[in-house]
Amino acid sequence: MNRREFMLKSTQSAAITLVGLPLVIGCDEKDPCDDLSALTAEEIAERQSYNYLKESPFPTKLCINCELWLEPEEDSTCGGCGLFEGPVQRKGYCDEWVLKEV
Repeated sequence: MNRREFMLKSTQSAAITLVGLPLVIGCDEKDPCDDLSALTAEEIAERQSYNYLKESPFPTKLCINCELWLEPEEDSTCGGCGLFEGPVQRKGYCDEWVLKEV
């Protein structure tokens, strides 16, 4: 490979890297349902006492089909729980899960 070919390939590689860069940067966005910044330390401790998980280990036991699930407000994608404060994931789970009666 001569110097000209090397420079051309280097420039192409750099261009490909720069084009893909915004995709990598965009992946770092935070899920609003994970934001506990509005909660007090006591509220976070209470939430943890129920062993809340943002993703249920049980395929059929999800917050969204729990009796304690609170539907999201109009401007939110996060639900809530009748036991503790803060945002709740639809696919979450805690030790107090109870099947919602239809």
